[in-house]
Amino acid sequence: MGIQVFSQIYFHISGYHECGDTLRTISMSVRIVFSFYQLFIAFKYSNIIINRYPILSRFALMHLLATTLSSWFRTIISEAMDEYVDNIHNDNINNLTRDLIFPDYMEHEIYCLDKAVISAKSMSILPYLYPFTIEFNIIMASIWFMCWINIGKSTTNKCQHTTNKSVSQTHISNIEQQAQTDPDTWSTMSIGTQCHASNRGLFCGLTTLLATAVSIIIFFATQSFDYFEISLYSAQISITTLIGCAIIPIAYCKTRRLDVVCPEHFDSNKMLMDDLLVLIPVPFFMLHYTCLIMAEVDDGSPVSIILIVVYVLTIIQVLMQSPFIVDGLRRCSNSPGLLHFKPGRELIMFALILNITLWILNTFELKYMDRYQGMEDYFGKLTWMIISNANLPLMLFYRFHSSVCLSDMWKHGYESDACV
Repeated sequence: MGIQVFSQIYFHISGYHECGDTLRTISMSVRIVFSFYQLFIAFKYSNIIINRYPILSRFALMHLLATTLSSWFRTIISEAMDEYVDNIHNDNINNLTRDLIFPDYMEHEIYCLDKAVISAKSMSILPYLYPFTIEFNIIMASIWFMCWINIGKSTTNKCQHTTNKSVSQTHISNIEQQAQTDPDTWSTMSIGTQCHASNRGLFCGLTTLLATAVSIIIFFATQSFDYFEISLYSAQISITTLIGCAIIPIAYCKTRRLDVVCPEHFDSNKMLMDDLLVLIPVPFFMLHYTCLIMAEVDDGSPVSIILIVVYVLTIIQVLMQSPFIVDGLRRCSNSPGLLHFKPGRELIMFALILNITLWILNTFELKYMDRYQGMEDYFGKLTWMIISNANLPLMLFYRFHSSVCLSDMWKHGYESDACV
């Protein structure tokens, strides 16, 4: 939005009034201010429960929810049209012709693109930024929805250990005494306790993340070698996805030994929201990779066979991980044995970092790989742009939110259900 505001101001200053749109400039400026103000309010007041003026509060929160969702859809359409205009502009430079939709609008946009101070080359980073706009709107919509369903509900602290009050006070006093006598030992013990039973998962996950970061650098450094790029991308996705497919069943076999949280000890509204945010992106994964498989089957080349295997593995990994997260969020550790051994914790840590790795990998490479996958030839340029721009942000959000849920499992799954 900032780039668009700058471009509009430049058009007005430079005298290209046919390209400048005052209303659009004002709209974009207001959206920037609204985004920052909305973020501030969400950080400051997202945990409050509204008990006064419930009707007005419900109306206001539903209006905010609808605004964020409409911004989501607007961004998808706007990005698809901008990408389509950029492709038409490149075709004109290369003396290629094609049938245009909305020809008058396209000619006007191409004319303004030629006059813009920011060139198309300098704006090539924009496809990597717009998914963050979608993810921001999804997160804000979920926050406003949580505030809406909590209107008029009183809250109580469910983590009051009245029966263990004297034990807790004694334990705290011992900790304070130890921290005062030997603070270095206490600091080391605290770090070791928090990472207990997850060191190997942390090490393996960071190794995978580092290897992926190096491979991403190699990926963009070898753009002139088309087949090397697609081979490297296939290797990256297939290896990380295979690891994910392997550790999820093992982690589930271990975490199913954990206790189930009692219904009175967890926030049902928060649990519902986490479930929705994990499960809603799954159909978009299915749609996106089904379209990819259809196009590769139609192509029939040896490279297409490899990509089909990669896409099928990705679908399997998502279908395995989603119920694992839904189940794991409802687990806790009440017995001393579970609190000590923490079964499956290192695998959860590994899966957490693996999802962060896939999120980074897809953010930087998935959009770039569209030119190799033949989607535009199979579905048409504009159709595939809309499909891709609708699916990709939710796929990235799935990886991001899965990491958040896995971190909750890593922490709260190995605590007593009274504190979950």
